[in-house]
Amino acid sequence: ASVARGASWLRDRLGEQVLPEGMDIVEDPHRPRVMGSRPFDAEGLPTRRRSLVENGVLSGWILDLANARKLGLEPTANAKRGVGSPPSPGSWNIALTQGTKSR
Repeated sequence: ASVARGASWLRDRLGEQVLPEGMDIVEDPHRPRVMGSRPFDAEGLPTRRRSLVENGVLSGWILDLANARKLGLEPTANAKRGVGSPPSPGSWNIALTQGTKSR
């Protein structure tokens, strides 16, 4: 939602280096026996493992249907919702992957 509103410092950084080289951040909603795992988001879209940052480069956003539409992008199956609220973007099972460098 902050990206669609223009409130994120990463708004214009997609495809750019935002973390040190060698760092990856992934979202994996299918990890077995982990509380944040789910096959579908709150809008019924199938979730999947995907990279948010690859080798330090921002490679994706966290989007629900409405925010994806505002940005002219495909939704990423990241809708969450409360009991009395509309869907909004959210994430689950975010992990910093093990790199190849020790220092």
